[in-house]
Order: sequence, then structure tokens, then C-alpha cells
Amino acid sequence: MEILLDPQLWISLLTDAGGPAFGNRRSLCPYLLNFFEFNADTSYRRRATSSFGSKEAPMGIRILRILKIFLGSLVVGLSALGCAHTVVVEIPPKIDLQPYKTIGIVEFTSNSDEKLNQIATQKFMGSIQNAQPNLRFLELGPEDQLVNKLGRNSMDIEAIKAIEKKYGVSSIFTGSFQISDIAPKVDIGTNLSSLRASAVVNVSMVSKHWDTVSGATIWSNSRQGHWKVAGINSTSKDISFSMTNPEDQYGRYLEELAFAVTDNFRPHYEKRNAPK
Repeated sequence: MEILLDPQLWISLLTDAGGPAFGNRRSLCPYLLNFFEFNADTSYRRRATSSFGSKEAPMGIRILRILKIFLGSLVVGLSALGCAHTVVVEIPPKIDLQPYKTIGIVEFTSNSDEKLNQIATQKFMGSIQNAQPNLRFLELGPEDQLVNKLGRNSMDIEAIKAIEKKYGVSSIFTGSFQISDIAPKVDIGTNLSSLRASAVVNVSMVSKHWDTVSGATIWSNSRQGHWKVAGINSTSKDISFSMTNPEDQYGRYLEELAFAVTDNFRPHYEKRNAPK
């Protein structure tokens, strides 16, 4: 069975149905359904006069019915697309920090140097302030120096309560991150046809939010990620090599982790169908 569709007919039908306003979309379905019904009838009559008519005509009709069902679904989809109206709705953050008048933040600790500790702290604080503007932070400095000023040996519950009395903050953030050694990774293709070698570094970050009156933990979260710092791709035809200095990239890694860790303080947006 062969169905010939005039290109000009398709163009005119789709143009009428798919314009910016979809103004003529309701006229598309009857035209095309009548068109296929006409072809089905003529095809059936044409096949019935041949020596194979009794066998081929039912199959042709079934195919046309499938095409009509598909076309009907397409028209419904176009109509829905033309009629549907969506709006962007803001979903408030899971945790609202606005009730806290002043929030303390202790410099993050790590297995790295002091400069990266400061960078991680600033990235973390900046992510929260970008999510919830007008928050007031009081930077309390490195943790070891802070606990010495409080007369404590570690950041325990009593130290948390002492911070409220000494600095007048209603809550504090603490955090830490760990940077792994650069680790090699090798993948060998089947039949030794290719070789891929890379070096990756893993960085993890954890943070807690404390209530300074009770010393209770209000919130905690952690994230980790790995980044490629060098790579070699080799095939039977060529070899490629790439490398980045991890020391120059740690600030970006920490920024990405801080953004992920602070997701609960950030509003989100989603599309929803508008009420009729």
C-alpha cells in the first residue's frame, strides 16, 4: 500500500495549526482525518479489484487506522501546547535564617593550609548570603584560637553556649573540608586498543549549624566531589595529554561544594500549570 502526501498540503496544514497563536488548530484534525479516510476508501477499492485485493486490503486499513490514531494524538498535543499556560513559582528555602539577628561563623578547618580555610569560609558564607540577603554574620576566626579565648579545649556544647554569652550571637556555623591526595585512574580498552589514564582529586565538605542557647545542632549537611587534574588518552592513531594545576583550582572546587552544601537555605523555582 502506498500513500502519497502532497508537500504543499502538509505545509498548509501545519502552518495553520502551528502558528504562534495556534488560532486554526481545531481545523487541522477534521481535514487530515477526512484525508486519510478518503485514501483508505480509495486504497481499499483500488486493492479490491486486483488479484490480491482480498488479502492486502485489511492490512492497509489497519495501517491507516494506526496512522489516524497517531495523527489524532499529535493534534491533541498541539492543542494542549497552544492552550497550556504555565507560571514560575518560587519555593521558599527549607530553612529560613532571617529570624536570627546575628549569626556567628567559625573559620573552616581542613587538612590543607590556612589560606584555603579562609577561602572555604568565605565561599560558604557568600553562598548563604546570596540565597538570603541581609543576613548578619559575625566572623569568629579560627576554631583553635576561639576555643582558647573561651577557656575551652574543644568546640563542645559548653563552648557553643559560651560563644552566645561572649559575642551575643544566636547561632553559629562551623565546618571543615578534606582534600585527598591525587589518585591515578587507568582504563584499558578491549584488545588493548586504547588507553586512558587520569589523575583525580577528591574534596569533601561538612558543616553544622548550632543553637548557642542550648548548644543543640539545628542543621548539618555534607557533600563531596572529585575533579580530574590530568589526563592521557591514547589510541592506535594518536595520543592526547591535558593537565591543570590543582592548587589553582581548589578555590573553584570549594565554591562548588559550598553551593551544594547550602542548598537547604536557597529558594527554588519550578514551573506549574496556571489555574484556569
